[in-house]
Amino acid sequence: MRRSGRRKRRWTPYENVNLKLFAAMDKLRGRTATGPPIIELVNEYARLFPDEAKRIYELFIETTWGATASQEVAAALQHAPQLAPRDMALFRQERAFPLLDALIVEVAGGKRALDANSDRSCGWPMPGSRLRHPFGIRSGHNL
Repeated sequence: MRRSGRRKRRWTPYENVNLKLFAAMDKLRGRTATGPPIIELVNEYARLFPDEAKRIYELFIETTWGATASQEVAAALQHAPQLAPRDMALFRQERAFPLLDALIVEVAGGKRALDANSDRSCGWPMPGSRLRHPFGIRSGHNL
């Protein structure tokens, strides 16, 4: 308790993560983007909160199937929809999951950039590139 007799406000885990995300967004404000904004946000979060860096990278890499950091991992994980209906156990024995785990360690350890593959992955535009519609419709907008 504080001396004033009021209880100290405690943040819920959800509120805490949101506050940390806002802190990372605040640090990015006014900067010229050098890569996809979501990757810059994840990297800034990891820089501000190093004790949580491995976990934020793990969440992002697992969510994106590693496509922003490694074409090899993304390609290996693309087999999941094909194998899952037939034999998920076989898929888990393949090289995809060890590759994913190794990629997380490399990115969290600073040995590989989170956006090492972003110029050709996910269709995420890079600054200065032209936006491309997923169905081939041309857009005249530049980033």
